[in-house]
Amino acid sequence: MKRDDEQFDADLKAHYQKRKAQHTLSPEQLTQMQKPQQARSKQQRFLGLQMTGVFAALAILGFIMLQYNNRELTDVYAVDLSDYHWLEVHELDAKGSYVSNLKQQKQTLDADYQHALAAHQTRTRFTGRLVSVDNDWYIADCEQNILVQIKQSLLEELQKHGTLDTHIHQGDLLALDQNQQGQIIALKQLTHEAVKCES
Repeated sequence: MKRDDEQFDADLKAHYQKRKAQHTLSPEQLTQMQKPQQARSKQQRFLGLQMTGVFAALAILGFIMLQYNNRELTDVYAVDLSDYHWLEVHELDAKGSYVSNLKQQKQTLDADYQHALAAHQTRTRFTGRLVSVDNDWYIADCEQNILVQIKQSLLEELQKHGTLDTHIHQGDLLALDQNQQGQIIALKQLTHEAVKCES
């Protein structure tokens, strides 16, 4: 029995050595197995650099957009309607008739209203600054403390007749022509600096 155990041990060792020789990696195979790990490490470093570059580009873009938005905000002309005594509204009604009226912003005497209405009907030309553009335009009169609102219906009519300057932007100084009834008949941009408007 002792002999059988020794033979068994010898057979087991021989089988182990044979299997070890079959499954052991050669030095070339070990080197080859390690290469993909090194490549993966380089790829991860490259991906990290790419992500850093993307974040840096986004940060620069965000800074540029912030600067652009701040520049835009400085060009905005804002107006507080309560600073004006009167608000003129000019429009065409549903029948196509020209309608203009004054809306009282603050409590004033009837005499002041009549005086403003008379001045409104007698002037033939005035200047103002375009302070707000929505569907309607708001123009701050340079000579009087009056805010003039021109409704979209009148703007369309002026454009049809070619008496509306199409290159007007918010903040531009404008000349408004009126007929003898006080109706606005033309609206043009003033390009010269001779006329000053502090509104």
